[in-house]
Amino acid sequence: MRALLVGILSLGFLAPSPLVHALLQGNETLLVDNYDDQNSTNLLAGESRGDADCLSGFLTQGEAFGNGGASLSLEYHLTEPGSFSYFRVELAADLTEMRYLSFWVKPGALKAAPGAEFFVEIHEDTNGDQQFAPGADKAERLAVNRFVVKKREDGWEKIVIPFSGFRKIRQWNRIPELLFVLETKRQAAEAKFAIDDLLFGSNYPEGLAIKEILMQNRTSSFRIGDELADSGMKLKSRKNRLSLALTFIDPYLEEVRLEESRDGGRTWRRIHSFYDHFTGGMYKTEWEFSPASPSEREALVRALGVNLLGGESELAGPYHLNFN
Repeated sequence: MRALLVGILSLGFLAPSPLVHALLQGNETLLVDNYDDQNSTNLLAGESRGDADCLSGFLTQGEAFGNGGASLSLEYHLTEPGSFSYFRVELAADLTEMRYLSFWVKPGALKAAPGAEFFVEIHEDTNGDQQFAPGADKAERLAVNRFVVKKREDGWEKIVIPFSGFRKIRQWNRIPELLFVLETKRQAAEAKFAIDDLLFGSNYPEGLAIKEILMQNRTSSFRIGDELADSGMKLKSRKNRLSLALTFIDPYLEEVRLEESRDGGRTWRRIHSFYDHFTGGMYKTEWEFSPASPSEREALVRALGVNLLGGESELAGPYHLNFN
């Protein structure tokens, strides 16, 4: 499809509209942190920490996003009205080619705190000294609830903020940090949030009135070990290699997620997520079936594509597997 579009453009039959540009470009993602290592150093080698009124930690297993790995937990305690608290994330990266900020958030007790609001704040190092100086450098704060693009039944919300929303920020190669800020105006406030999959992406549908994007991924194969996956496969309870091959990658694809279910598909647990889509369409990981009891011998496995708006599409499966 990309080759066809290139040919049409070269003949002058079609102007490079935002949609055509997206199809040709693809979505490059820069993952800041998925919090699975439960470390204060993020995946860009920057430090992440809260101030005195923000207690940070991690949620694991069933409390974490995707029922696996870990998610960041933030607890804010503001004792005075007209005050704020923040969690700071250092960004040791050039964001020039990026076009949006994305993450999942699960609000806690914020609604019980009237007058309190949750923000994302971006800092620009205007003078180029590689650090943020209040008053000398630029800062812009946007309310998170303005940018909810999807709400899940489990309470998690997908946030996508286009860079065009930050009207004061100009030099995206000089962004030393971002902050998650809770601010209260009328009274003291306490609030909890969970955060996961904090990333930047390069392909945003700017100028298109789109609330939902139908994904166009095409799957070539899904293998377990060296065999093509199929329901009824019998496997050993050991590490097995899962391999997904795509022949076409959607231009707004953000995540490829491999999942397992032990209850017939009612709930799913994340096995592994992939955010790099410039690897020739190949996604591989190791997976070990660990039964909760001696009688547990079955599981479902599937592959999902997740776009920047949080829309999901099954790429392969579910496959019903038997273990011994």
